[in-house]
Amino acid sequence: MIPATRPYKVRFKHEMTDNQGKTTTYYTERPVIAWDDNGIPLVAGDRHLVPANTYKNYAGLCEDDENYIAAIPGDGWKIAWKQADGSPDYIEPVLAWVVTSEGNARPISTDLNGEVDFVRPSSDIRMIAPGEEPPSNP
Repeated sequence: MIPATRPYKVRFKHEMTDNQGKTTTYYTERPVIAWDDNGIPLVAGDRHLVPANTYKNYAGLCEDDENYIAAIPGDGWKIAWKQADGSPDYIEPVLAWVVTSEGNARPISTDLNGEVDFVRPSSDIRMIAPGEEPPSNP
């Protein structure tokens, strides 16, 4: 058995038919815990690890999102969002930094509606370090 050191997930296909006979397909996912000696992904079963391809609805394997191992406070960092209409930048605090198993850190922020999400790299944003003055718009 080989430990899963990179995040992968197994997909399982499900089909559900409603009262009118319409079939809907959806997928569920499970993390790969390890690999067998032949490279088959193993997932957690009820009592032990199970080869994923033994399930009749096994639909394949895909890379999972980054493996987050820690979160640290935003500690005064801010994000300046450039506004398309030329109005002053929208500035919001970094709530936290999440750290991946590979040592990368990604900022998390919230919008005016309270939705929390990762800050995606973009030419329309600028990170503002603690103590740094926010940018002024012309």
